[in-house]
Amino acid sequence: LKDLLPAWTAFISGVVDSDDLPLNVSREMLQKTRALRIICNQIVRKTIDMLRALANKEDSSDYDKFYQTFGNYLKIGVTESDSTASKLIPLLRFY
Repeated sequence: LKDLLPAWTAFISGVVDSDDLPLNVSREMLQKTRALRIICNQIVRKTIDMLRALANKEDSSDYDKFYQTFGNYLKIGVTESDSTASKLIPLLRFY
């Protein structure tokens, strides 16, 4: 999924399990799979939703720690994609 997700999601790691993905296909065939595009879009959407929830907590010290470590990735996301920029801009912090 590294090549399919946007560069600003580089801090994400994990495993995605899906019954919809074929097992014995080439990488090129897999990249064209509709199910994989949907999974990638869901990962991006869930990431933004989780960050938004973390940032909107009463005690935002956890988000401040996250932002100090990975804030540059969010800034890359704003410049990289117009579709996610509007969702990422409220998550940016300028001190």
